[in-house]
Amino acid sequence: MSFTSSLSIVSNRSLIKDELNNTCCILLGKNFLSYCLTDAEGTTVYSIKHFHFQNNVIGKYDFDDILNDDVIKEANKIKIAIDTTKFTVVPNAYFSEDHLVTYFTNLHEILPEEILLSQQISSSMTNVYALKKATVDFLSSRLSNVKFYDASACLLQSYPSQILHEHLFTFFIFLKDDTCTLSLYKKEELQLNQPISQTDNIDIVYHIANAIKQFNIDVEKMSIQVHGETNQTEKLVGQLQQHYHHVRSASRIKSLNYPDNLFSYPSHYFFTLFSVVTCV
Repeated sequence: MSFTSSLSIVSNRSLIKDELNNTCCILLGKNFLSYCLTDAEGTTVYSIKHFHFQNNVIGKYDFDDILNDDVIKEANKIKIAIDTTKFTVVPNAYFSEDHLVTYFTNLHEILPEEILLSQQISSSMTNVYALKKATVDFLSSRLSNVKFYDASACLLQSYPSQILHEHLFTFFIFLKDDTCTLSLYKKEELQLNQPISQTDNIDIVYHIANAIKQFNIDVEKMSIQVHGETNQTEKLVGQLQQHYHHVRSASRIKSLNYPDNLFSYPSHYFFTLFSVVTCV
């Protein structure tokens, strides 16, 4: 099976400061793959490619064609974020690497083919997540100098800088074809980080309404930001605007420099990928 990118943004290669010292950031989801080439400092994005696999199941050898792209091959450092729905956030005051299984099994079953990893989000929170060992082993065998991340944890690092401070509460919605993740902040403190298995707009509106009731939120003091590379994103924004006043697509991360031709695309495109770029 051979794939072509459904979206490609390539900058003038003369803009690349150091051909031998750059980073490729990869975001791998259930039916999509995005990656970009950046400088070593993670401040400038040079090029971006996005693949949407629809309902196709891709195998290891299908990936080889993609991994042979010069954008990936020329990078001397690789950051891979896996978009998984199996994660849990633990306060650092109670966190220990020795108890990953205990934290995780409160919410999820650990399958024999999975391994548990942790990723610090901030000085107060650490994310524990599960990846398929075969996926980690395969990508590690194909790519050198690679480090793995959880996409949800990268987003939780990026969201606080996107909060509009005139609102007490902020919802962020990462929308995909068949799932979404709902994150709620009170000012910059995370209150809720919930994967939702159905992404019918009515279901998402219900989960937001339920969170509003649970946290006793004044709807005039909250905002909602939506992002994701799916044509359902704009539809969801429109539907939410029928119920709530402060709803918009997420803006780009302001700390990054982007290729000029990116600005012809919606601002919320690649927000998750760019959160991998800035993730430390």
